[in-house]
Amino acid sequence: MKTSKFGFGITGALDLDVVRAIAARAEDIGIDSLWSNDTPGGDSLARLEVAAEVTSRLILATGVIPVDRKSASAILE
Repeated sequence: MKTSKFGFGITGALDLDVVRAIAARAEDIGIDSLWSNDTPGGDSLARLEVAAEVTSRLILATGVIPVDRKSASAILE
């Protein structure tokens, strides 16, 4: 029997307090992963960082990080 995994995405420009609330609730209801996109004027890594503050098992990911807008050192942080 295959186990299904459920995840969803948020915009990289979403308010940080909203991200915290969404991440905590997603974990509470059994969502497996939270993804954030990196957009001009947004920062997917900052959104994932605050999501990590309020979750312990949620897988956090971004699909693409534009290297023309972020340095290697910023990505490694």
